[in-house]
Amino acid sequence: MSIVDIATGIYALNGILLALYRRERTGRGTAFGVSLFDAMAEWMSYRAY
Repeated sequence: MSIVDIATGIYALNGILLALYRRERTGRGTAFGVSLFDAMAEWMSYRAY
């Protein structure tokens, strides 16, 4: 397992919790996507500076 997988999993968890919260508040679900590349780019942006 790489750091990219861990980062993407954290963003997926955040999206799942947000979708569950929205469903509880409004009764409607939501769809979201998680990108390995986006997670890697965000986590590496500090080092790139």
